[in-house]
Amino acid sequence: MPHCPPRPGRRSPEDHPNGRGPESPDATALRNACAESVAAALTDTADIGGFFTITVGGPDRGRHPVAADYARGVPDLITANTERYGTPEARIGASIMQLGHAARLWSPVLACTIVHGLVPDLTDLHRAEDGLALRLPAPGGRCRCRRDARPAWWRPEGADP
Repeated sequence: MPHCPPRPGRRSPEDHPNGRGPESPDATALRNACAESVAAALTDTADIGGFFTITVGGPDRGRHPVAADYARGVPDLITANTERYGTPEARIGASIMQLGHAARLWSPVLACTIVHGLVPDLTDLHRAEDGLALRLPAPGGRCRCRRDARPAWWRPEGADP
């Protein structure tokens, strides 16, 4: 998985002057994650299953921002669920749609956070015109270096290469 280049002067949490590394603001502060790291994390976690899939990049044709769906109240998804489950009540279709959509938003974010230590930014998320497939036109997110997930380039100051 690609990693962002180190910040100049970054030290190991163990080398922090107070000896408690993770409690220092620098060690726990979130920073922008590299686009390559976010894309690789989303690709990796998509292998878990359909609810974990958010594709990155690709053509805009046949997709639209989910913000537009939220503004309209997602009538197409509610209708599709109401018909799929054969219920006469739109509120049942809306409930099923909401739970499914929430799972498709939450699952990849949680997986990327747990497995890769970064949180994808879904602000510009898009949805397929003909279904539930989600896509980010460009990856972005936030991360912090964790003690147990040091990138390959990391080594304490003064350590032999």
